[in-house]
Amino acid sequence: MKKDLLFIIVLCLLVFAAIFITACIGGHTGNAAGGEQAEVHDGERKVFAMPDVPVMITDETERLEYMTIHFWDNYNFQTVATPDSCFGTEQAVAVFVMNMHRLGREVAAKALQKMVARADTTTAAMRYFFDKMEYYLYHPLSPYMDDEKMIVVADAVLKSRHADFGLMERAGFMRKSLEKNREGHGAADFRMTLPDGNIMNMYGLKSEYTLLFFYSPGCENCAYIREVMAHDERIAEMVDKGRLKVVALYTEGDFELWKSSLKEFPAKWIKACDREMKIENNGMYLIKATPTLYLLDRNKRVLLKDAPLEKVLSVLFDE
Repeated sequence: MKKDLLFIIVLCLLVFAAIFITACIGGHTGNAAGGEQAEVHDGERKVFAMPDVPVMITDETERLEYMTIHFWDNYNFQTVATPDSCFGTEQAVAVFVMNMHRLGREVAAKALQKMVARADTTTAAMRYFFDKMEYYLYHPLSPYMDDEKMIVVADAVLKSRHADFGLMERAGFMRKSLEKNREGHGAADFRMTLPDGNIMNMYGLKSEYTLLFFYSPGCENCAYIREVMAHDERIAEMVDKGRLKVVALYTEGDFELWKSSLKEFPAKWIKACDREMKIENNGMYLIKATPTLYLLDRNKRVLLKDAPLEKVLSVLFDE
């Protein structure tokens, strides 16, 4: 819990700094097109300058796309992780991630691939930028978490020249984990035990949508998400009409603890546990932390993976 709180505090500080820098950059947008570059400084030292946006690019989105793809063009990757560049580079990374978050995944993939290619000059640079992308794109508490973007980074690292053995091992393991149950692919089937002792396969559920809610008893965040969903009349209506199956799923192996938690869930939800612990022991699903939400379609194709509840609701109700 203390580590989670520390992560949130540090992330908020970096994002606050990034917002400040982005606002400053926004004030230079017009000048940048005319040849003046917005700069990021670490004290009195210029860490790097933002790229010049060609004059002929006038559309705001296209300008942001160009700037994000070329974000690191003027950065000296030889200075990575040195005392002179440390904090300024941290701020720049935060700006880069925020910019990517505003753009589509195709553009983000190009920007990430180019970043890794530029960083592929020293082992220190490769390790530093992989660590930063893991921090923003992989950590379950990050608002910018995006498995598809992290896959792009891992793939680029695995093809690099300067990644050392340890970094290759990390990228390879992460790539293998992130490949499981990707959006747009079929979800892994599993057997689950119901409160009456019966066992059924997840694919046996028939509905327009299936929402897998991985939880832990006693988890405060899990309780909060459970209560929000339980009191959402739209979810209740979809469940009543058979359009949505909500599966509250416990995977951690304490059968008695699971049974004691059942009364906390709405009666029409499917309450189940993986008594054989195959999900956890075989790594069938990537569960970085609880709660974790997966939204599946009628064919059990993954629509959303490890998504925030707000995003789940936006897909279910076209918000």
